[in-house]
Amino acid sequence: MPLFGNDDPNPSLFEPDSHQVLNFDETNPEGSKGKKMGTNELYQVFEDTMLQTDELSDRLRREASRVAEYSMLLAEQQSAQHEQEQQTKKWHAVEALITKLQSEWEESWKSMGIKPWTPSEMRGWLTDCLNLRHQASVLRERRQHLQERQALIMALCQELTQILIPLKAFLKGEILIRLPDLIDQSDTCVKAVTNLQRQRENVQLEINNLFNEQQRTQTVQQQAQDALNQWQLDWTQALTPLNLSPETPPEIARNVLNDLDQVLHKIDKVNGLRRRVDLMQRDAELFRHEVQTLIQKIAPALASEVVEQSVPELANHLNQAEKDLTRKEQLQHRLQAEQQRLSQAIQQVKIYQAHLQTLLEQAHCQDLPALEKAEQASASKKELQRELADVERQLSEQGEGMSLAEAAATVEIDELPGQLQNCTDQTQQLEQERSNIDQSIGELRTLLKQMDGNPAAAQAADEAQLALAEMQNLSERYMRVHLAASVLRKSIERYREQNQGPLVNRASELFQRLTLNHFTGLRTDYSGNNDQPILVGLRASDGTSIPTPGMSDGTRDQLYLALRLASIERYILKNSPIPLILDDILINFDDERSKATLAVLGELSQQTQILFLTHHQRLVELTQTVVPRESLIMHQL
Repeated sequence: MPLFGNDDPNPSLFEPDSHQVLNFDETNPEGSKGKKMGTNELYQVFEDTMLQTDELSDRLRREASRVAEYSMLLAEQQSAQHEQEQQTKKWHAVEALITKLQSEWEESWKSMGIKPWTPSEMRGWLTDCLNLRHQASVLRERRQHLQERQALIMALCQELTQILIPLKAFLKGEILIRLPDLIDQSDTCVKAVTNLQRQRENVQLEINNLFNEQQRTQTVQQQAQDALNQWQLDWTQALTPLNLSPETPPEIARNVLNDLDQVLHKIDKVNGLRRRVDLMQRDAELFRHEVQTLIQKIAPALASEVVEQSVPELANHLNQAEKDLTRKEQLQHRLQAEQQRLSQAIQQVKIYQAHLQTLLEQAHCQDLPALEKAEQASASKKELQRELADVERQLSEQGEGMSLAEAAATVEIDELPGQLQNCTDQTQQLEQERSNIDQSIGELRTLLKQMDGNPAAAQAADEAQLALAEMQNLSERYMRVHLAASVLRKSIERYREQNQGPLVNRASELFQRLTLNHFTGLRTDYSGNNDQPILVGLRASDGTSIPTPGMSDGTRDQLYLALRLASIERYILKNSPIPLILDDILINFDDERSKATLAVLGELSQQTQILFLTHHQRLVELTQTVVPRESLIMHQL
């Protein structure tokens, strides 16, 4: 195809044509007209000619690379034609070689009577043939193994059949033919024979145990017989001193021995009494001698009388002397006391006269009757003020520091009758105790007045003094205990008022969880007609109040546990945590309430350490299900 749009394959770029002729003649190219061109027209022609020249130059530059490429393509075309001729010659040579090889390939397969395919196809065919020969060989080997196994199966079937014929009693039905069936029947027979063998061994072991037990029993029987013979011999020897026959029953012998013991005991008692009488007689003789000596010294007039009659007279003389001595000492002490009181009274009269004069001046009174009236009015006022101060002090103590107005505002009018009744009961009880003490004192004073100076009276006086001292100690102790009980009661009430609300609320929540919502919570109430506060549970079904006696053992345990846990939580909030030790507290709980309790304990373990002791494996399993693994540590003891 033309390279530059020209049909000529070798166009001349410098060949002049009608558009490439430059004409600068000022005359008209058509000289036949004989007219000259103007200057402007000449310039225009020159300019057009220059533009054509520039365009031609640009075209030469543009077409130079295409000319070079065209030359290269012509060279490559000639080289390709030469290569084609060489390849054509090679192809003819290869065609001849292939024809020759094909003839030789067919000649090599002619002896086998096979028209061969291409070598690649025949290679696959040879591979298939080798595989078929290998499979045929494997098949022959497997057939031989199969025949051998069939022969072995037949032999085994015959052998098992011969073995099962004597054991046919252990089979259900006839002996089968197939080997699996024969094996199953053989297993059945083996199991049956094994069981029989085991039973036989057990029976033999039981026979041996029974034989050994029989020998032990015979030995024990022989020992018992020997012991019986020895006991009969000892029994005969023991009954011989009692003049009893060997056939005497033990009950009769025991009665005889008891009688003998009683007789011997009475003999010992008689001997003791006899010794005691001898001692008493010796003491009496010694006493008579001492009394006679004393009579010779004190009252010779009684020497002619019997000693027994002289002793009361001597006792009377002794008592009278002691009484006189005591009276003398009392009078001396009284005289000294009266003299001292007289001197003190004289001194007091002087002081009182001076004080009375001062009082008359201070009271602006002229005489004693006016002063007495002023004193009575002042005393009455002081008594009223003292009573008012005591009442206010008691109210302040009872109100724990609150003023009278604040205490009056906190008092429940409905509770006052019960509180007054309690105070009245306590007052009556104290009055009864005081009356008993006064009665005891009166009795002791009566006994003291009845003393006549004899030794018994002195001993009674000593006992009265001891009793009075003991009563004083007991009274002081009673006052201390009563005061301590009152302080403790007030402390308890104050603690209850401060902690009852939060504690009962938290215990209600825990009690509801521990009882699986069978109870909605707890509430404080009052028992009977008195003001004693009690704790009741609120049943979830109808909202009735259930006191603790009306609860089951497990529910009471859960109530107690809820109160304890609430108290512990409140304690932990204000103090350092301490370990909580629980020992099998869930013995009255079922599984569901145990799980709820363990869950609550798991929550509490985040605040303090809990040691839960138990020997029930079921509680361990429940704990593992409800308590987080990171919070649970188990120790097997």
